[in-house]
Amino acid sequence: MIQNKLKIPKKPRSLLLTLGVAGLVILGGSIAYFLIRRGAVGAIPVGAEILPQESLLSVSVSTSPNQWSKFQDLGTAETQQALQQRFNDLRTRYLTDNGLNYPQDIQPWIGDEATVAILPATGQSASSGQQSMVWVLPIENLNRARQTLSQRSQTGQPTRTYKGLEIQELQGQSSQVSATVLDNRLFVLASTPSAMNQVVDTYRGGASLVKTPGFKAALGEIKASQPFARIYVNLPTSALQAIADSGRQTSAEAKARIQDTQGLGSTILLEANSIRLKSISWLKPNSERKLQAKNNPGDLLNRLPENTVMMASGGSFQQIWQEYAQGTESQAVVPFNPNQFQARVQTATGMNFNQDFVEWMDGEFALALLPTSAQTSQGVGLVLIAQTSDRKAADRSLAQLDSVMRSRFNLNVSESKVGNQPLTTWKVPPGLPVASHGWLEDDVAFLSLGAPVERAILPQPKTDLASTELFQTSTRSDLNRPSGYFFIDMARTQALLDSSPLLPKLAPSLRKFTTATHAIGVTTAIDGARTTRYDVLVELKN
Repeated sequence: MIQNKLKIPKKPRSLLLTLGVAGLVILGGSIAYFLIRRGAVGAIPVGAEILPQESLLSVSVSTSPNQWSKFQDLGTAETQQALQQRFNDLRTRYLTDNGLNYPQDIQPWIGDEATVAILPATGQSASSGQQSMVWVLPIENLNRARQTLSQRSQTGQPTRTYKGLEIQELQGQSSQVSATVLDNRLFVLASTPSAMNQVVDTYRGGASLVKTPGFKAALGEIKASQPFARIYVNLPTSALQAIADSGRQTSAEAKARIQDTQGLGSTILLEANSIRLKSISWLKPNSERKLQAKNNPGDLLNRLPENTVMMASGGSFQQIWQEYAQGTESQAVVPFNPNQFQARVQTATGMNFNQDFVEWMDGEFALALLPTSAQTSQGVGLVLIAQTSDRKAADRSLAQLDSVMRSRFNLNVSESKVGNQPLTTWKVPPGLPVASHGWLEDDVAFLSLGAPVERAILPQPKTDLASTELFQTSTRSDLNRPSGYFFIDMARTQALLDSSPLLPKLAPSLRKFTTATHAIGVTTAIDGARTTRYDVLVELKN
């Protein structure tokens, strides 16, 4: 236990913003170029033992020069130039303009990893709507740290004592921060006095991130020898605050569902021409919810052509749809509302989507965006392929849907065969096809919307998506029994956005980075009754 009198730099806000930027980089795509140093890190992110358990988020960033050098080499010359310019701007704004030089003033004593955390807003920060932030810089060389900080000390800074620890309140250019040193090994900065008090309370025996149920075990599953960054999200606290900030009302049932969740962890690794995220989410140990999934999907991937623009797959459409629909109210962001979709289907067709369709889609599924030809992405169609254990129920629902299309919408519904499999096509006058459905196998149905793409999947394509090098590369994973995949071919997606007058265009600043990306692949797996694993790979161009 140290009664700290370590002197603080004249402009401490520079250090605070240095690590603050590093956190924002991982979350938003920027990077703090000046955080560079050594290599291997511990099993638990630095600072996890002193950060309050109610922290919303923590981001731990490597200070290894090798890691940052690898990151700079990723992408195209255009993206590297854009990032380099951002690095220069950040270095000038947060270091040079404040009289600090990273290699001379910080690098000699900082440890292998630095952490920034966001705490729930309390007191004055709550009333102002600002989040409280904490930065933890490990001290590897105490003497060098004392020497550097003493050289840049400023007299007259106010100090206070809280639970036996001396804390300095430092006035920066536009804000005040609190600073202290714990155990001669952790230099801690906080954006508010109350945030520093929370850290000290935790240091004195309060509940920390490390004591979060499942924290050590979950992060142990995604550990790596030399990660670029490690992220932890407090799922229930973050979700409830995000919903509150949005002004949405939440039912008691939804709140209980949110409280069942525990955390989300992610380890970010830099590989040759790619960025990998090994992630895990888990439920609380006393949660009554149990995760279920039909792992090892993949047979339907052989039904998708090699030029598939985008796809998602899983072991059971019925299970995923029901889980997603039940959790809609408890999600902070809802990109697609299944309950609204169900209501619209009911209004338009008089059919109940959940009862008339979801009930028989109880097997493997694939949802994909397909081009009409191998040469272009100008015409695309959306296709849902679903396996069923009840073909009679599926035939009844599809026949009823055909009848509705004839009677309510005056569509021309025609039937034909491709090989031995039936094909039904809906056309609007004077004969433009807008949708189709049929069977790929006796227990595998499909429904397509938009441009006619049924010939891409019926009969089975000669070269399928699963056999392509790009798909295999972007979905490579050490998960033994995957429960689902997501894949997007960025080149084809961008060509589609550029060619379609109905779709939005990418902003030039974003287009630089999408142009530098080959593909994004996600592999998921249910690992036990309360844990889900995710492997994400962003495949980049040279």
